[in-house]
Amino acid sequence: MATTGHAVELAGLRHVFAGRGRGRRAVHGVEAVKGVDLTVEPGEFVSIVGPSGCGKSTILKMIAGLLRPAEGAVRVWGEPVTGPRRDIGIALQDATLLPWRDVMSNCLFPVELHGKVTAEARERVTGLLERAGLAGFESRRPKELSGGMRQRVAICRALADDPRLLLLDEPFGSLDALTREQMNIDLNRIWRESGKTAILITHGIDEAVLLSTRVVILSERPGTVVEVVTPPFPKARTKELMATPEFAEVCGRIRDRLFASEQRVGG
Repeated sequence: MATTGHAVELAGLRHVFAGRGRGRRAVHGVEAVKGVDLTVEPGEFVSIVGPSGCGKSTILKMIAGLLRPAEGAVRVWGEPVTGPRRDIGIALQDATLLPWRDVMSNCLFPVELHGKVTAEARERVTGLLERAGLAGFESRRPKELSGGMRQRVAICRALADDPRLLLLDEPFGSLDALTREQMNIDLNRIWRESGKTAILITHGIDEAVLLSTRVVILSERPGTVVEVVTPPFPKARTKELMATPEFAEVCGRIRDRLFASEQRVGG
């Protein structure tokens, strides 16, 4: 496995969802993304923002090896992506925890899929749960947890097999505003302490700026990169940062860029 260079490379990425049917009921194909070029460096936290339907999740699925691009190349740690990889962890908007398993066994599920659960794996998950504020909840079932706690478990599960790359698709989208804000701070801490590379898909501009070393802005469909913004903040982020003029300036810049892109497409 390649260990140097970019964590993720996207070159000329394009994907088209095929049409179906014939005649009046025919559904035409949809070009989701086009000409996407992007590199993510080891240890970065990169967020991708853009209008609904611009192909954000499509890009994430291609990085994960769950979807094959129509054109272009996807490389992870220098290797072409041809299918799902063990060194990639994924967390989605729905925690998708197994209701009959407790927190510990839910987190260990990816490890089980790849072989025997070792003492090292259990120790790693225990440490993840502690950092996520879930120590003492190892034996609880998902129905005994709040929405925010379930999402913390989902992130711990994504990290349980010690992946080098963490992919996050709107993991906090279903949470209330206060819980989501706290989850962002928790995720920032987990990312810093784990040293992983992370890519987040989100509609939340504040969330992207709070979490990211870089924010990638996509255009309307077919999505392409229109700008990459680098928030000028230390890696450790706090709630107090969100109240500063500097934070508001970066969010405003991204918001204006997104609005300008939508205006051009809309005429």
